[in-house]
Amino acid sequence: RMLASDDLTVTGDVGHLGRALANVLDNAIKYSFRTSRTSEQRFITVVCRRHSTDGAVLIEFQSYGIGVLPDEVTAVFEFGARGLLARQTDRRGSGIGLAEAKRILQAHGGRIAINSIQAPGGVYVTTVSIVIPAAGSRSIA
Repeated sequence: RMLASDDLTVTGDVGHLGRALANVLDNAIKYSFRTSRTSEQRFITVVCRRHSTDGAVLIEFQSYGIGVLPDEVTAVFEFGARGLLARQTDRRGSGIGLAEAKRILQAHGGRIAINSIQAPGGVYVTTVSIVIPAAGSRSIA
């Protein structure tokens, strides 16, 4: 499910920004649970809206599944790093996607952060928030 509001325009290298967003979406898909045993659908929501404090564009990827431990939310943005819960699964990864996304977003004056909370039953609600300056504005990082 994807929700968007307003005219949300950013300026930047479309290839690089596209790769950053694709990396984050790929992780949301990879580490989310299926809606049922027979379905390929995943529990993922993407919301695009104006950031409330600085008018930048906020993109939030929320997934339900394998999360990130609180003491790892910074480390998973380092090249080659994967969280403990991700390493304990059969899901493959190189630890490069989030690091590359962070580098690209920072080069565009933006930022990225993760919030992962364990819900009842052991499932994690993980939100990756990306903030990118709106077209015509300066860096917000």
